[in-house]
Amino acid sequence: MRHAFTISQLIGSGTRDERYDLLGVVEVNVGYRGPEPLAAHLRTWAVATLTAGPYGFGRYYASLDLLDEDGEPAQVIAEEDIDWSGSTLLVPAS
Repeated sequence: MRHAFTISQLIGSGTRDERYDLLGVVEVNVGYRGPEPLAAHLRTWAVATLTAGPYGFGRYYASLDLLDEDGEPAQVIAEEDIDWSGSTLLVPAS
């Protein structure tokens, strides 16, 4: 079985035309312990990816997925919603 971290941007949030634009898929080796230990690193990976890339303001979705035979995400194992300012995480006001 093959696994990957994926990142997508949410387009048209809350509208009838809401969709996810898949931005990247990075295959990861899960090792003998299975995919669960990698799930703890998903948010860190996603924030590092957004920081390094030309990603603007918006809502992003990161996931750890089982890949199908074509290398496409087929089953979500872990997921994170990320609100991004274009340079840092957005957090709700307290």
